[in-house]
Amino acid sequence: MGIWIDTDMGFDDIAALLVVLHAGEAVDGVSLVYGNVPLGQVKRNAAAAAQAFGWTFPIHRGRALPVLGKLETAERILGQTGMPTSGLSLPDAPALPDSDAFLALCRWLEDGEGPHRILALGPLTN
Repeated sequence: MGIWIDTDMGFDDIAALLVVLHAGEAVDGVSLVYGNVPLGQVKRNAAAAAQAFGWTFPIHRGRALPVLGKLETAERILGQTGMPTSGLSLPDAPALPDSDAFLALCRWLEDGEGPHRILALGPLTN
């Protein structure tokens, strides 16, 4: 049984995901959530990172808004992409297939296989 990663796919989360993979952990799935930037940009960041690093695990669209309150992001600090840069950036990539994170996460939790570990790196709304 691998690990599920819930993320807003900022540069820190990409680094964490790379550490998990380097440690030999299997990633069973990734759910995206707004956070550093709105969900649309999070999805673009995830697609670009998947292409750049050759990720083949499933990546799912999660929550675009908080359960309560208004949407707050870190765009004023991190910029529109949520990834400050000194000139380099991830390449543009085709959009990821659109699949619902909540349903995917429920299926993963119900599969009956060993302990389920979730690494939550973004807002806890998924």
